[in-house]
Amino acid sequence: MQRLIDADALLEKYHNTRVWDSWVEISNAPTIDPVHAAGGCYCRECEYRTKDTQWTRAGFCGRRDAGPMMIARPDDFCSRGKRREEDDSK
Repeated sequence: MQRLIDADALLEKYHNTRVWDSWVEISNAPTIDPVHAAGGCYCRECEYRTKDTQWTRAGFCGRRDAGPMMIARPDDFCSRGKRREEDDSK
């Protein structure tokens, strides 16, 4: 399975690694979240999402152009959300 890795972090480690240990460094390279890399955010991080309801186990998207009562589950995401300053998603 392919992973999106932080190439800069990998190159920084590579300079301090013996050649035969490089495959270990590549295997353990830090990954990048593709949602954040594309400039989006998860609904659980978004300031527009309401708190979970007892019926859906999900909140609702409070953005005006999201449509009527669009369900926003924690792992859903979009490119138009805004991340909250503090993480009170738990």
